[in-house]
Amino acid sequence: MNKFIKILRVILVLFFLIWIISWSSIRASKVVEEGDSGLYNKLIVELYNTPYEIRKWFRSKEIVPHNAKKIEGIDSLREIGKANDLKYIGDSIFLLHTSFVNNSTSEILLQNIKTGEVTRKWTIPLDRVLADLDTVRSNFVKSNLNEKLSEEMEKSIPKKAEEIIIRHQMMLEDGSVIFKVASYGFIYKMNKNSKILWRSKKITHHSLELDDNGNIWACSIDLNNDTANSIGYKDDAVLCLDQEGNELYHKSLTDIYLENNLFESTVESTPVGYNWNNKYKDPFHLNDVEPIMNDGTYWKKGDVFLSMRNKSLVALFRPETDKIIMQRQGPWLNQHDIDIENDSIISIFNNNLSFLDDKVKNGNNIALFNFKTNQTNFVLNNMSNTKWQGRVSKLSSKDIFVEDTDTGIYYLYDSIRTLRYKFYVPYRPEPKYAQYPGWSRLYLKKGGKFLEE
Repeated sequence: MNKFIKILRVILVLFFLIWIISWSSIRASKVVEEGDSGLYNKLIVELYNTPYEIRKWFRSKEIVPHNAKKIEGIDSLREIGKANDLKYIGDSIFLLHTSFVNNSTSEILLQNIKTGEVTRKWTIPLDRVLADLDTVRSNFVKSNLNEKLSEEMEKSIPKKAEEIIIRHQMMLEDGSVIFKVASYGFIYKMNKNSKILWRSKKITHHSLELDDNGNIWACSIDLNNDTANSIGYKDDAVLCLDQEGNELYHKSLTDIYLENNLFESTVESTPVGYNWNNKYKDPFHLNDVEPIMNDGTYWKKGDVFLSMRNKSLVALFRPETDKIIMQRQGPWLNQHDIDIENDSIISIFNNNLSFLDDKVKNGNNIALFNFKTNQTNFVLNNMSNTKWQGRVSKLSSKDIFVEDTDTGIYYLYDSIRTLRYKFYVPYRPEPKYAQYPGWSRLYLKKGGKFLEE
């Protein structure tokens, strides 16, 4: 009997100890997130994370295929940094991309596309990200979302670490990086030593961009919009955060279109649109929020361009007044990635995907829309063949860099639009597979600094 009582006492002591550590760690984590870096709070958080770190070490020994795409049999395609005929490419162009390492780790790499040299590296704890994705699911359940819609949207959230895709990472001058998770997840900021500094409170998807004040513009969602939830569709939103992760702006597209008296003519009068993967109502499918840095003839600094894929719609929006200044539907189809060419022309990555037969018409191209003439000119026809994604960057040299996201292939065209280089980032550890791109970025090393192209 005495032995039984002793065992019971030990069990009770352990139970209360675990409960105290758990309660203290939750409290400490919240305090640390709010900026209190006191020693006590840090020690409690580290103590609570000990089992996680042990599990992470064991799991790091495992290698699991991660969104790898076979790349054999494609003419002139080479691994990044391994081409021998790159006289057209400077030595100072770097690709910021993500590489899956194992079940517990992904890395963000800054890699020279000509030499293959990795200049900087950040380590992402996938277990931490996976735990945060459980919070995303919880937010869906707690919201006012239609139950069926919530269930369908949950299917887009990774359930295993090896399914996580890190998307649209960007590097800051102090060596920190900002990244997010696809399809639905949070934004993270990590310092140069791979320490996560903060995580956004709002759920985001698709693109991340900086304005000239260093604020972060992103695609988000509104889980509690009465109009959207009564009809049962996903409501996208425009989100802006400062460098500390504080929310500066958040507004749903439904409210934007209602307040601009465009909801009936733009949203209700056109097909509802469905998510390409899970088939739930997705009338907007916002995939790019592009901040405008300088005044132009037809826009002003502080405006943003919005790309709504499921309506083949591009809109010029002014967050300062919540006004839609201009919008145009087509002639692009299922577009992504808006960029500003000059004070009156924007470029658009045209997926050229028909809603009728779900096929890309004669390849992707770049649509150049001229506000002055109200005309669209298409260039680089058949440059790639991605249905659902894709990015384009115009370099300071006037070369054009294309990411064919669906195939994992990158293309570099010179200023006269001749294809000069076609490469892939290898899936580790198998060099015959391409790593699924997460909307990579190009940086130019100039005067000891890395400038985004």
